Amino acid sequence: KPYLANIILKCLERDRSARYQSVEELLADLTRRRAQTTTWRRLSRPVTSRRTAVAAAVLLVVAGAAVFIARDRPAQASAVLTPVKPPSVSLAVIPFRNASGDARLDWLGTSLGEMLSADVGQSSAVRTVSSARLEQVLRDLAVFADGTIDEATLRRLAELGSADMLVWGQYTKVGERVRIDATLQDFKESRAVRLKTEVTTEPAVLEAVDRLARSIRGAVTTSPDVRDELSASAFKPSSSSVPAVRAYSEGVKLARRGNHQDAARRLAESVQADPAFAMAYSQLALSHASLGQDDQAADASRRAVELTEGLPKGERYLIEANHARVLNDNQKAIEAYERLARVSPEDSDVQFALAGLYEEVGSLDRARSGYANVLVRDPKHVDGLLALGRVHIKQSNPQTSLDYLNRALTLAIELGDTEEKGRVLHTIGIAYKRLNKPGDALRYYQEALGLRRGIGQKNGIAATLSEVAEVQRRLGQPAEALAGYKEALQLQREIGDRRGAGMTTLNMGAFLMDRGVYDEALKQFRESLQIHRDLGDEGVQSQCLNNVGAVYFSIGQYEDAVTYFQQALQLREKLNVPSDIAETLHNLGETAARLGQYDEAVSRYLKALELYRGAGDKLNVGIESDAIGTVFQAQGRYGAALNVKTE
Repeated sequence: KPYLANIILKCLERDRSARYQSVEELLADLTRRRAQTTTWRRLSRPVTSRRTAVAAAVLLVVAGAAVFIARDRPAQASAVLTPVKPPSVSLAVIPFRNASGDARLDWLGTSLGEMLSADVGQSSAVRTVSSARLEQVLRDLAVFADGTIDEATLRRLAELGSADMLVWGQYTKVGERVRIDATLQDFKESRAVRLKTEVTTEPAVLEAVDRLARSIRGAVTTSPDVRDELSASAFKPSSSSVPAVRAYSEGVKLARRGNHQDAARRLAESVQADPAFAMAYSQLALSHASLGQDDQAADASRRAVELTEGLPKGERYLIEANHARVLNDNQKAIEAYERLARVSPEDSDVQFALAGLYEEVGSLDRARSGYANVLVRDPKHVDGLLALGRVHIKQSNPQTSLDYLNRALTLAIELGDTEEKGRVLHTIGIAYKRLNKPGDALRYYQEALGLRRGIGQKNGIAATLSEVAEVQRRLGQPAEALAGYKEALQLQREIGDRRGAGMTTLNMGAFLMDRGVYDEALKQFRESLQIHRDLGDEGVQSQCLNNVGAVYFSIGQYEDAVTYFQQALQLREKLNVPSDIAETLHNLGETAARLGQYDEAVSRYLKALELYRGAGDKLNVGIESDAIGTVFQAQGRYGAALNVKTE
C-alpha cells in the first residue's frame, strides 16, 4: 500500500523534527491514511461441471483496507448432513447388439437399452443406473454396441457403474419378425436369467419393451410390493411412433455428447413424426437453449408444457423443470425437481440435477447433501466426486475437498478420460489456491490447461486461463494476468459462454480495481452485473452490486456507493448467507463513517460484528472492533476507542 511506504519514509527522516514525535502520532496518521483506502475480499473463478456451469467462491481477507469486494459467489458455512441409505440392489441395462445384419436396425441397440432402463423403474429396494451415467462408463471403457462383450468387461462395467446386476443381449430379424434375447446377470448372487420376447412387425417393438421390462422386474425381485413400486415409477417418453422414438433417442444421445446442432435436427424430426411428443419438444428446447437460440427454445418449451396434460407425473415434472431452466427461473426449476425427486427418490440423475441447482443458487448445504447421496448409491461417479469436492471448496473446506478430488482424479486417469482429468486438475488447482499454495495451484492449472488445449476444449481453456491469471496477479505478474483474462474472455465470447464471460469480467474488474483503473473496473463490473441479471443468478448479482459500490467508495462518490451497497444487502439478506451480509454491512458502515454519520456507522459495524461472532470468525471480529474504535476516535471518545482497539 502506498500510504505504508510514506509512513515508513517519515519514520526514516534524517531530521528528527520531521519524524513522528510519538507512537500516538504515528498511530493517528496510520488510522487517517487507512481510512482513505479500500479493503478487499477476494473470491475465485468459478468451477464448471459437465452438466452446468456454476459459480464458486470463498472469501479471503487482504489486510490494510476498509471496503470489501468480492470476485465470485459467497462461501457458506457447512452443516453435518446424514446421507440416505441406498437401495439393496442396483441394475444397469447396456445397449443391445444388432445381430440381424440389417444396418437399418442399428438405432434399436441404444434405444432398447435406454427404454428398458426407464421402463423397469426405481424403488426403495432397486436402483436403476441411468442411461446417461452408463453411456459415460461405456465410452470410458471403449465398449460399443456392435461388438460382443466378454464376462470380464461385463464385470468391469458393473463395477464402474456401481451395479449388482447387468441386463445385456442382442436382437435378430427374420422376415418381418424381430426377436430380442436378453440376459440378466446377477453378480452378487452369481446367477444368470435368460429372457426373450418377439414381435411380428418392427413398429410393435415398443410393446415388446414393455413386456421385457415386466420380465426384468420379475427376475430382479420376488416381492410383489417392490414390483408394484417399480412399475409405478416406470418412465418412458409418451409416444407410440417408432420413427419419433428413434429420432428422439438419437437426439438425446447427441445432446449428451454436446453436439446440440445435430441433436436439435434429430429432435425436430421427432416432433415432426409425432407432433404430440411432449418430451421431444422439451429436449429440443434444451438443445436450442444450449445453442443460444433463446426464442426457439422458449417456443419449443412452451409447446412441451402445453402437451403435458394427461402425462405421468414424472414426465410432467421433468418437462416443467426443463421449462424453468430454459427461462432461467432456477427457483421454479428447483420446485419442479423437488416434486420429481419425491416421485423418483432413487433416480440418481434427478438427485444430481437437483443438487446442481441448489449449488447454482448458493444453497450449498443442500447441494452437498444431494451430491453425497448420489455417491452413496454410486461411489465411482466421477462427476459426483468432482461436484462434492467443488462444494467443499465453496464452503471453505479446501483440505476436505482434496479427498474427493484425488479419488476423482484416480478414476479419470484409470479410465483414460482426458476431458474429465482436465476438469479435476483444474478444481484441485482451486483447492490449493484456497490453501494459499499458489505454486501448487499453478502447477495443477498448467497441467489442466495443457490437456484442455490438446483436445480443443475452449470453455475449459478459458476457465483455466482465468484461474492462472488470478494466481499470476497474486504473484505480482500483472501483465501476464491481464493477458490471461483477455484471452479467456475472447474465447468465452467466441463460443457464447455467457456465464463464463460474466465471471471473467467480474474477476477482471477486481484486477483493474487493484491497479487503480477505476473507470475500466466499473465497466467490467456493470457488464458482469447485466449478464448475471439475464441469467437470474442473484448470488453473483449481489457481488457485482457490492463491487460497483466499492468502486464508487474508492473514488469518493459515497452517496452512489450507499445506493449499490443497499441493493447488494437486499439480495444477500434474501439469500441468507451471513458472511456476505456482514461484508456489505461493514461496507455500509465504512461509507456512513466517510459521510460523518457516525451513529449509523457504529450500528452497521455492530450488526456485522454479531454475525461474525456467531460464525466464530475471530479475524473479522477484530476488524469490526477496530472499525468501531476508529469511529469512537473520530468522535473524540478516546477512552472508548482505546478499549475497543485493545480488544
